[in-house]
Amino acid sequence: MIHQERFTQTDLLVYQPSTNPGGSERACVIPFRGLTLRRLSTDEMEFDASGSYFQSWVILPNYRANGIQFLYGFRVESNGLGTIKFQLSPDNGTTWYYYKTALPAGWVVAGSTNWNTKEEVDLHLSTFPITSQKQVRVKVQLTPSAGGARPIIHEVTFYVHLQYDFQDDILRSLKHHLERGLRLRTTWTDDVSGQDTITYPDSKWENIYAPITVYNLTTDPNRTTNLFSSIVDNKTVKLVSQQLGRLESTLTVQPEVFIAAEEFVEVAVIPSIVVNLISVKERRDQRDGNGEYDIAAERRLARHGYARVHFDAEIRVTCQSALKHEVIAMSEAVDRVMTHDNTVLSEATGDEMGIPSATPFTMTDRFAQGLFAKDYSAVIFGKAWLRNDAIKDLQIATTLRVSVGVGSTEAETEVN
Repeated sequence: MIHQERFTQTDLLVYQPSTNPGGSERACVIPFRGLTLRRLSTDEMEFDASGSYFQSWVILPNYRANGIQFLYGFRVESNGLGTIKFQLSPDNGTTWYYYKTALPAGWVVAGSTNWNTKEEVDLHLSTFPITSQKQVRVKVQLTPSAGGARPIIHEVTFYVHLQYDFQDDILRSLKHHLERGLRLRTTWTDDVSGQDTITYPDSKWENIYAPITVYNLTTDPNRTTNLFSSIVDNKTVKLVSQQLGRLESTLTVQPEVFIAAEEFVEVAVIPSIVVNLISVKERRDQRDGNGEYDIAAERRLARHGYARVHFDAEIRVTCQSALKHEVIAMSEAVDRVMTHDNTVLSEATGDEMGIPSATPFTMTDRFAQGLFAKDYSAVIFGKAWLRNDAIKDLQIATTLRVSVGVGSTEAETEVN
């Protein structure tokens, strides 16, 4: 599989801080061109069209994919000017490594002056220590040439070998996508007697978050004094003092999200959200019979396999509660999460999966169980590699021999 960074999400880049407080960053992204250095004034406080380029580093977005088995190859497309070097991290930038070529050779913790060329990274990438975190992050050092020309990186590519179950990835990725984004406001009212905490026993919310307001309607019917103090263990609200009377609290909550084992599941936690995979259909119009190659140019190796297969996965997200207003609030929260970005991050591949169509919402109340429910239906567009058993390791040719016949004379040449 190919994972490419083309610098479209500039907010995920981490730039080397300016050497002067309040100064400008030395690097920048030029839209549709790539990552490069910017001209700065001598004091580096601002852009200067006649200024100089200064060496700088930039940390690229973290690439995490649970399906990674190993890293295969590394490629960088640039304008060929200046100098570009790299460090890699297996733990989202906590520790940076470079490949030490001096004996004993290997990947070791990097200092500020320890960097590798793209050729060195590609040559030794297959031995890079991918941990159980299944991630890799790149730090790029950009250095202008002696004549003052700046390097521009157009694209950074990892060739990665993945192995995962597509349907399991769809369900788990969607569950965690909803858990990260689902937030809704709800109100709880009950009588208390001499207590300074609220645990909300009637609603099994996964977590609670600020902002929170708590009023004692018995002593403060106009709601002038907020009694909220803090949140304990994401479940309990601490009050500023012990209270006696009827309390009303309004808070931000996260419902629990479950993966359904069957189409009809026993309701154990209310309110809750249940994710189900209804069907998976191959997109034949997306078939590519040419195969795919992972390249490790410096090792003169390539891996050839069948092209990826694309699928439309029909999913159903059911919001259910004993209270109708909670179902409405949850369904609106699901709609916001699913339609705002219109994508779901695949945890197995690290790529975004599109949502080409959705139908929010269908009422599916189950009165026999005392439940109100709403179903959100959508299609998620994803991909998988189905024939890892057919992958072949190939040698890349290093010599091209050409024979040309002219009349009765033949000439032969070699091109390396």
